Amino acid sequence: MNPNLYLAGVLKKHSVANNILRLAAINKTQSDITSLINRWAGSYINYVQLSGSNAKGTAIVGSADLDLFISLKTGLPHSFTDVRKSLGDFLKVYGYLPRFQNSSIGITHTVNGQKIEVDLVPGKLQPGSLFLQDHSIYVKKTGSWTKTNINNQINTIKNSRKIDEIKLVKIWRNQHNLEFPSFCVELAVINSPSPALGLLHPLPDRLVAVLKYLRDDFESANLFDPGNKSNNVSDELSFSEKRTIASQAANSLNGSWNQVVW
Repeated sequence: MNPNLYLAGVLKKHSVANNILRLAAINKTQSDITSLINRWAGSYINYVQLSGSNAKGTAIVGSADLDLFISLKTGLPHSFTDVRKSLGDFLKVYGYLPRFQNSSIGITHTVNGQKIEVDLVPGKLQPGSLFLQDHSIYVKKTGSWTKTNINNQINTIKNSRKIDEIKLVKIWRNQHNLEFPSFCVELAVINSPSPALGLLHPLPDRLVAVLKYLRDDFESANLFDPGNKSNNVSDELSFSEKRTIASQAANSLNGSWNQVVW
């Protein structure tokens, strides 16, 4: 087995870009849901923006198909819980079954028989925000709001030059049933040491470097949100969940490539 060719084949197998019909359904879904969100928010809307793995270039088959960030105006006179409830109730009127997740609301949209999973994150623009980028979003786990900047997040990941490693670790996470949120995966990978030659180094060596980081350093690592340096994203995982990730990374380093990802 040639490790370079094998990992390239795994990436191709899990690439969203290879399914033209799926991409068309995702694009149609973005248009449909954006129209609904604009109708719901009315005069309080700033914009609806593509976010998440699709915007960052780290999407794989099996992750959320579409992530949309909803920018609401600073003067919105409602609490975050009221906003989430209002959006959920509005979606129910149109036949959706909203899932209230940590910071997002998940729905399933059907286009030509294809079910597209959508995550919606409403955020309130912070006063004085430059270029309408700094927002407050609700975090269910803490029951309070936190600051974020979606464009900083997107640009940090897109410019990391570790897109292939991120995709492979997401595939690895899914196949080994690990509790490892996608944003945490992305930050862990870009914070892991790279081989000396970076992108010139073979992909298998770069992935090994990430797995060694997950095995040796991840449990005690701080992964700060580029959209809010006071937000330690690694806190989303419990000690037990981090330990399980480190243990699986150790096991994978001792296995053949077809036991790591497939």
